Amino acid sequence: MPRIGVMFDRDHAPEELPAYAVAAEGIGVDDLWLVEDLGWAGSVSSAALALAATSRIRVCIGIAPVPLRNPALLAMELATLARVYPGRVVAGLGHGVTDWMRQVGEERKSKLALLEESIVAVRGMLLGETVTLDGREVHLDGVGLVHPPSVVPPIVTGVVRPRSLELSGRVADGTILAEGNGPEQIAAALGHIRRGGAGAAHELITFVYLHVNDDPANAAEVTGELVAAQAQWLGIPQGELFTLIGPARDIPAGIQALTDAGAGTIVLRPLGPDPIGQTRIARAALGGSVTPAEPPSMTDSRARIREALVDAARELTVMRGWEDVRMADVAKAAGVSRQTLYNEFDGRAGLAEALAVREIRVFVSGVHRHLAAHGAEARAAAHAAILFALEEADRNPLVRAILTSGRGGADELLPYLTTRADIVFDAAGDVIREWAAEHLPGVAPGTVDVAADVVVRLTVSHIVLPTGPRADAADVLAGVFVRLLT
Repeated sequence: MPRIGVMFDRDHAPEELPAYAVAAEGIGVDDLWLVEDLGWAGSVSSAALALAATSRIRVCIGIAPVPLRNPALLAMELATLARVYPGRVVAGLGHGVTDWMRQVGEERKSKLALLEESIVAVRGMLLGETVTLDGREVHLDGVGLVHPPSVVPPIVTGVVRPRSLELSGRVADGTILAEGNGPEQIAAALGHIRRGGAGAAHELITFVYLHVNDDPANAAEVTGELVAAQAQWLGIPQGELFTLIGPARDIPAGIQALTDAGAGTIVLRPLGPDPIGQTRIARAALGGSVTPAEPPSMTDSRARIREALVDAARELTVMRGWEDVRMADVAKAAGVSRQTLYNEFDGRAGLAEALAVREIRVFVSGVHRHLAAHGAEARAAAHAAILFALEEADRNPLVRAILTSGRGGADELLPYLTTRADIVFDAAGDVIREWAAEHLPGVAPGTVDVAADVVVRLTVSHIVLPTGPRADAADVLAGVFVRLLT
């Protein structure tokens, strides 16, 4: 089941929020989402009220317009909330409604640059960095937080157009889609988000109208005006707007359709009277109980950033070759500052090692699968595993990039397959020993160690300097391996 959230509508008075938050938590929802629109309640102060009134649910800002807040002030506000309520804050940011930003004199020339630079700057400060950024819209000179949070809150964006969706995929931890978007629109949005570089950890959040009512005519009377306005804003016929308006029995199928399309968090926006009662009915219709995820630790936050950096390095290496990959380009592609990159990897050599280690581990897991598929048939298992290694090395764009990179520098990637190949030998040797222990219990461990070491070295040698057809090499090497085992 996806995360299920509920929205506190902007038309509710601020003094109603604490009781609403307590009731939502009691129902068993995962998230409470707060709106910030010009003239209504402020999202950061509202989040503070909701967090203080509850003990479990995530409280999510959806969304704060970046033209209204200097990144330093926003980072200070978010850090305070995140320190007091670790793992329970989500920061939603967006461009802001153009007419409203113009109304308050905050319309910017480059909305895309402002949003991207704000995210990079805020995240850097939340990570404890001293941020210097002279961008198109954001200018900071050595600004840092005295009290950064131990758990960095996710930064998500509420955006609509393709270029903004790609931006979100490039620098944000998640993307919010507005009410009315159904499975088809979610799939299209995900395409843009992934083109921006988003990985599996990117959270896709969709808002959806909820009105539980068995009477279609009455439901249309209650919701029709708002639904018509939203359809017009999205530029689609009203009948195509995706909603959960109707009988409670239809809710599970609607939630499933959004989930199947890729939504990881679904936020209910109740329309009409008794929003908590409607949410309770919807929650009951879904069945079971929501088990809240453990709040992310600082380790989780850094792991997410580290993964994004390695992903970016991999993509750039495949495109250019490692010798032409600049650290500044990796940081930009991952949506973080250069200081964050250097903090994580301590330079180019550290990033090279992390990239090689991850790729090799994925590579070796395929070797393990092919060994296991043939059980105790040692020659067949060895042949399949070696042939896989040789063919995968030829197919794998990063391995090809490694083999075509320059070979002069101490931090080049090629040595991880040759002179500094302990990672390869250890990982491949481990899977061979594991397979042999299960399927060849009569072979002495020392014998397995020797056979594994020899065949891994010979296979790596053939990957780096192939001498003939891969199938022939696999057959020869499998024969060597079997002879060493006997």
